[in-house]
Amino acid sequence: LDAWGKKQQDDPTETRRIESAIDVQKDLNLATQVGILFCRVAKLTFRDPILYVSRVIIFNFNCIFFAIVYIESRDLDQEQIDNRLWLILWNTGVPTQMALAASLVQNVEFVSVRREIKAGMYKPVAYLIAQTMIQIPMMFVLSLAATGIAGYVIGNWTLDAFCQKLLLHTLILFCFESSAQLFAILHPHPVVGLMLVINYWFASFLFGGFFLPEKQTPWVVRWLGYISPMKFGTRSFMYLEFHGLEDIPGAMDDGRGGYVCSGPGRRCYGYTGDQVLESVGQLSWQHLSNEDRVLEDCLILLAISLAFKLGFFMIFTLRAYKTAAISESVINSHKREGEGDSV
Repeated sequence: LDAWGKKQQDDPTETRRIESAIDVQKDLNLATQVGILFCRVAKLTFRDPILYVSRVIIFNFNCIFFAIVYIESRDLDQEQIDNRLWLILWNTGVPTQMALAASLVQNVEFVSVRREIKAGMYKPVAYLIAQTMIQIPMMFVLSLAATGIAGYVIGNWTLDAFCQKLLLHTLILFCFESSAQLFAILHPHPVVGLMLVINYWFASFLFGGFFLPEKQTPWVVRWLGYISPMKFGTRSFMYLEFHGLEDIPGAMDDGRGGYVCSGPGRRCYGYTGDQVLESVGQLSWQHLSNEDRVLEDCLILLAISLAFKLGFFMIFTLRAYKTAAISESVINSHKREGEGDSV
């Protein structure tokens, strides 16, 4: 060891070469760092099937299963209105729970990324941008996997406003994906993040307006409904699914802008899709409305996603740089001890 140390002092070429390489990495501008990280994340996305590829397969199987269970809802009439609403809800709610995979992967990945940031290879903001550039298009792919075959082929959903419904479903997935990333780095142990994901998903489902009306929710927990992606996403998704429908079997137009049931003692919700939304909103799913609130709900979902993303970036940066500062102080202390020993 003494000989090696003397050699390094006599010939510091190798040390200068390593320091020069590190300086080159630090001198890279943000766009270059993002480009390099984007290529790496893209390769890992297809090489490691856990994060996205496996979920594409699972989304298809799970949602097709629910579509088969509610197969009768493909022929929409008064008796199948509730079933179509529930099929939409299951095909939205079940995929969002699979954000567990994102939480687990992010927790494991944070260890290596933190080490690279500590070494000065790139900045945290470059990592966040590159990751989001891959994440957003993959959310559209996952949304298509959940709704494509199960919803539009088996469930016979209307193709009207297909792009708007795809955007809404994608934003719902993006909300839960962003929350899972934040929960993943709040604690070093991955199980903590997984439990937080489950709790948030359950709260979003419970306070989404399907089971308990907002007015009947205790004020202590009512705020959970304000950050429920399920509430705002399904409200507009179901509006787009039923808005514009006419002559729904089982009800007749009464000629005065209302409707009458076509058979005595039969339950019916409306002759048109807007009447169905109004009736269901008054009877059971009170968050539904026959008003067009698609833009409002999209902006709310985007705001929820960005809030989780901002929290993720702040916690990520603080934890990464805190570790880097501690490591640097330890290294400097070792250097000072070494200098003292040499003296």
